Amino acid sequence: MLSFPFLNILLQNNSRSTELLSSMAKMLSRLVPPKEVDDILQDTYVRLCQAKSTEHIKEPKSFLFKTAKNLAYDHLKRADTRMVDDSTEA
Repeated sequence: MLSFPFLNILLQNNSRSTELLSSMAKMLSRLVPPKEVDDILQDTYVRLCQAKSTEHIKEPKSFLFKTAKNLAYDHLKRADTRMVDDSTEA
């Protein structure tokens, strides 16, 4: 199993994991287009799985949401940069 116990919740297919993912998707849908939400959720999961240490994480749910939100902001920055690049090439 993963060393980050909170991630085990995501791996289970139960009401708790469904509620958590639904809450995250709702939060992300306020930030990015709907078609991007699943990709950001997946990137969040991957990012957390790649964490070398989790002892410093005192509030796992907050950490998970903050990671997802930061990834959404990164996505928006990249999309904005692409739009600027596309408009200067035209």
